[in-house]
Amino acid sequence: MAKMKFINGLLITAMLLCAVVAAVWFALSRFMPQKDVISVGAGRMGDIETMAQLCTVDFYNEVPICDTIYPKVCFAIQKQRGSISFDLEKLEIDTVGDTIKITLPPEIVQLFEATEKDSWQVIDSKDLRWYNKWSEATPDDWRKVKARAKARSIKKLYRDGVVRRARAEAARNLEDLMTKVYRKPVTVIDPTPQGAHYRQYTSTAKQ
Repeated sequence: MAKMKFINGLLITAMLLCAVVAAVWFALSRFMPQKDVISVGAGRMGDIETMAQLCTVDFYNEVPICDTIYPKVCFAIQKQRGSISFDLEKLEIDTVGDTIKITLPPEIVQLFEATEKDSWQVIDSKDLRWYNKWSEATPDDWRKVKARAKARSIKKLYRDGVVRRARAEAARNLEDLMTKVYRKPVTVIDPTPQGAHYRQYTSTAKQ
């Protein structure tokens, strides 16, 4: 009997201690610095990131280059990487009516020299002047060659229909995704299916 009273006494003492600790903790917590409350809202940014991935086309080229930076002829091989993407913040969205209408913005064409080994290989350069046939192309000559090669490669993307196919694919992917987001029929309108800059790069003017 005495043993039971002892155990009961311990339990009561432990409960009282817990109550006191809890009371002290809650009293002091009012004076402690509060942690920032982080709220997680709807995944709008996630949707934008997903759309950005769906609406980007990557490409790779290995281009033989023969160009004249008078009076020198330059020969080289360049490996190029690039992408065709769209600024989704410039989407024009018409939500009036039963069907959502989205206008695809101009494409952004980026092209760079690849970063892998031997992405730029100089084959040869030759001075066209007979009296100076041993003169080689300078670093400035090669910079001009690269700049003109880039312009020609972008022009080829338009002329070969790569940009057109990228826009068509972006429109399809955007339509599928936005239909799920809005849960309504979505139509993507492409005002420049050949490319917003098609005429700029396919004009007869010398590139």
